[in-house]
Amino acid sequence: MSNLSTWRLGALAAWLLGAAVCAVLVWQILCAPGRPRGSVSVSFVGFTNSASGAVSAEFTFSNGFPRGLVVAAGAVQIHQPKGWPIVSVYGHPAGPFLTVAPNAARGFAIPLPKVDGAVWRVPLTYERVDTKVEQWTEKARTALGLARTATRRMITNTPELFGVSGHAMEPVGANRLLQETNQGP
Repeated sequence: MSNLSTWRLGALAAWLLGAAVCAVLVWQILCAPGRPRGSVSVSFVGFTNSASGAVSAEFTFSNGFPRGLVVAAGAVQIHQPKGWPIVSVYGHPAGPFLTVAPNAARGFAIPLPKVDGAVWRVPLTYERVDTKVEQWTEKARTALGLARTATRRMITNTPELFGVSGHAMEPVGANRLLQETNQGP
């Protein structure tokens, strides 16, 4: 084979690889399948104490989506006569950040302020972890002026609980389970 034939073969292979990458990006931008369906749930587990004796509530966050999730916990909210406080959790988490694998669960603890005699909960914000292909696709969409306009952050709360006197928690309402579940779109 001559050098010219080798060069042409290499150029053809590079062109075919570039065309395949472009085809995948176009499919992702225009025809990508909808968001996978799934659900999350948050369950109250119990209490723990720090070395100083401060009480923390323990919860389990379960990810029923086929993709990993990043979760941010907010500060404990205490129910007021006018309802729950409106607080943005994302960007201002008071509790832990966790990454929860697909179809898995992770525990976390939240330090409790004085909540005796009060109904309280913890707001949680979560979003799907993008794959490398989705990250590149979003960069391409942005460059083409087709960037996502809707946020993919979702919000849920821990179960609403009443006080902590004697470390005995009661769910709000007579038949309420100590678990919250959100269904995905």
